[in-house]
Amino acid sequence: MVACGNNSQFARFCVDVIERPELAVDERFESNLKRSANRDILAPILAYELGRRTRKDLLESLGGAGIPCGEVAGLHEALTSTRAAEAGLVSTQAHPVAGDVKVMAPPYRFDGERLPVRKAPPTLGEGTQEVLQSLLGLSDAKLAELKEKGVI
Repeated sequence: MVACGNNSQFARFCVDVIERPELAVDERFESNLKRSANRDILAPILAYELGRRTRKDLLESLGGAGIPCGEVAGLHEALTSTRAAEAGLVSTQAHPVAGDVKVMAPPYRFDGERLPVRKAPPTLGEGTQEVLQSLLGLSDAKLAELKEKGVI
């Protein structure tokens, strides 16, 4: 995602980042109001130009042009990043079926410390009987009937 905060940034974006200086001086795009009014024309041009470049190259160009920017990671990238590891956001837990699994730690901290993950995720169906009995008040006989019918 790219957001130029003012007309000067948009001009630098056009000239230094996507190398389309004619867009910077096009009267249809000379202000944010005009860019918004002509979004249907501008958006496909920008999408094409951005699609021709790698994220790494765009970040370097944007930074070099003095346009505030930052990398937006996908979920997998974010959770497997060095930053997530250093923050203790993901821990490895032993799982009886799946072996070692990665589990997100609580996102909050108390007194500057992230709380530990207490245990691995449950196995499929683990706790079903206890949940159905405690929340729905089902008897052992009713649970056996549901299990026989393949409901649980």
